[in-house]
Amino acid sequence: MPFPTAADIDALLERLERGPARYAALLRGRDEAELTRRPAPDAWSPREVLAHVRAGDDLLTNRLYIILSRDNPPFIEVDERRWGEVAGYVDYPLDLLLDSYALRRRELLLMLRRIERNAWKRTGEHAKRGRMTVYTIARHIADHEEEHLHQIEAALGAHA
Repeated sequence: MPFPTAADIDALLERLERGPARYAALLRGRDEAELTRRPAPDAWSPREVLAHVRAGDDLLTNRLYIILSRDNPPFIEVDERRWGEVAGYVDYPLDLLLDSYALRRRELLLMLRRIERNAWKRTGEHAKRGRMTVYTIARHIADHEEEHLHQIEAALGAHA
């Protein structure tokens, strides 16, 4: 993949900025039955999806800080589902889960907006996925959020 342009980076930062607010707009004010209802027996409830997104954000955001603090660090495979279980995110009050997610994102954006353009190509080496750049990890965060936002919309729409 060619090195991202300034426009690519700006567009990605905008996507990252919108993510938590989109989740909050979709989930705040919902009753607990809506948040915990699974659209199918093997599907996640909206609350479980949000807990999963938060766990993934924890892991991926930390990798960005590590890459920017160390040359080509190694990353071990971590089960984000297990991470979320250990953290207990599914049991957090919804406001705490949404607010802490939004605050962590604000911090990430403040950091990303101050790094030099060349820093976006710094790399880390993932045990399974190979070489990853700051840009590709940040893009993965945004893509992951988008995918699961649609999952929640579908789950809520199925019971609207």
